[in-house]
Amino acid sequence: MTPISPRYLPALLGLLLLALAPLAYQAIAAPPMDDCRDAQALLAAGSIPGSEPDPSPPELHHYLFARASGTFLSPGRGPDPLDFMILRSHRTEIAFDRPTRFLEKRFIPDRRELRQIETGEGPLPVHLFYRYHLAWVQVAAVVFAYDGRPVESLLPMQIATAPRQIRDGRLPITAMVASAVTPHRRGEEIEASAIAWATAAWEHHRKACLP
Repeated sequence: MTPISPRYLPALLGLLLLALAPLAYQAIAAPPMDDCRDAQALLAAGSIPGSEPDPSPPELHHYLFARASGTFLSPGRGPDPLDFMILRSHRTEIAFDRPTRFLEKRFIPDRRELRQIETGEGPLPVHLFYRYHLAWVQVAAVVFAYDGRPVESLLPMQIATAPRQIRDGRLPITAMVASAVTPHRRGEEIEASAIAWATAAWEHHRKACLP
């Protein structure tokens, strides 16, 4: 990699501050908004195949403004259900960096991986989180939606939408999470089930939120 000459550093720093200034404003001063066309339909997670919503609404964490939860049983993949949650927040960086902190069985991951899953609409970025123990592994598959699109990397999308957010208000991020704790021998099977739910949840999001 070619080193950057020190004489260019002030200009690069100025460009970085220029890019981050709108983000700082929208994080501190801009009012929140909701860009989902039908937010209630989004939280009606029973429309996602195999999903059984919890009978009572889950408590909201103070970083979240909406949340739905339940269990998911993947057809043909054994009798053990996965937990799922749909989380919505205007604290986008926290939700994107640490979505597993909001789960019922919350955890700090040992590893994070980004995988592109082929769908009829093209590749879908699915974020995988893993926590390892001698006897088990905890897996979470997450699809993030921001500005009506799936999120691979958040910062470029925040910069691209900053001028509109200054005008219209802060955009939320939606995290669609499926998670389970399982013995190591079933890790790949549970991972596949979690990815299947997250992929179906993205399609559910598209139908509920996009025009």
